[in-house]
This record gives sequence, C-alpha cells and structure tokens, in this order.
Amino acid sequence: MREVRKQLAEREAELMRLRRLLESSERTRRDDAAEIGSGARGDAKVPLLQFQKEHTSEKWARSVDADPRDAPKPCGLDTDQRGGLVRMAPGGENGEERGVPGFNRKDPLAHYLRYLAIPEVKPYSGEEATYGFSTFLENFMLKYPKGSWEEAELCILFRTKLTGKAKRQYEALPVGVREG
Repeated sequence: MREVRKQLAEREAELMRLRRLLESSERTRRDDAAEIGSGARGDAKVPLLQFQKEHTSEKWARSVDADPRDAPKPCGLDTDQRGGLVRMAPGGENGEERGVPGFNRKDPLAHYLRYLAIPEVKPYSGEEATYGFSTFLENFMLKYPKGSWEEAELCILFRTKLTGKAKRQYEALPVGVREG
C-alpha cells in the first residue's frame, strides 16, 4: 500500500509539472499569436528549448533523491501526525476551490493527464495475502472513476484485471450478478 501511495504521490507531482508546462505553453502560444497579429518580428520562442532548460539532469537527480514526505499531497488528502494519508473536506478554509488556479477539472485533457498520472492497477488473483481485494478495488476505483467511464467499459476493465482464482470466481457468478 505504501508503494502505491508513493507512486501516487510521484504521479501527482508529475501531473502538477505537466499542468505548469501546459499553462506555460498556452501563454507562449498566446504571446506568439499576439506578436504575429501585431506584425512585430522578433526572436522566435522555441518551446522545446524552454522545456529542455526546465528539465536539466540536475533537477531530475534532485527530484529522485527528494524525501517522499516533501512530495505534494494528492488533492483532498493530507497527512496525519504519523504520516498516514487522511481525507480533507473539499475547498479551502474560506470556501474557494482547491487545486491549480485556472485549471478546469472538466477539461478532457485534465482527465487524460490525471489518468496518466495515476499508477496502473495491479491485476488481482485472490492468491496473494499481501494484496487484498479491498486494496485492488480502491486502486481500480481511483484509476477508473465511475463518472469517467460507461458501465460496460468498467465491467470489461474490471474483468481484464482479474487473474487466476479471482477470475474463475468471477466467471462462476450468474450473468445477472456479474453485469448488475
């Protein structure tokens, strides 16, 4: 479970980095469009060079060696005194929405970036004592939220994540139970 939380924290950090990159790219695009529209010819901005400058190997090495306790917390979660994750109430103290300013959670790109940032769900066999069904289900629901997928798609995804004993038990269920 710690490994999943660590991976989730890493993916959240990567998601934040991608959001900043997207915002930077949009600003650059707007600035370039304004320059072209005004007829001004200046030094062309090359987003690739900016990207390379922001992601030097030195920064990469520092991020790998960073203390996981310093990693950004997943949205809506914080740590208690023992370091465990606890759920927080949505919104800030004065009611404003938490998250990145100017970032629209309903944007399809936001959903896609979040999907990429969340670690892949480990298949469930029902035979590992260290990987229980509740952990599998929690990871599955985090990666594939009901609001983002059709019911039929979720059923297919769920079935593909079952292996061994768990898959045999699933297939032994009556069709009405499996699809209901």
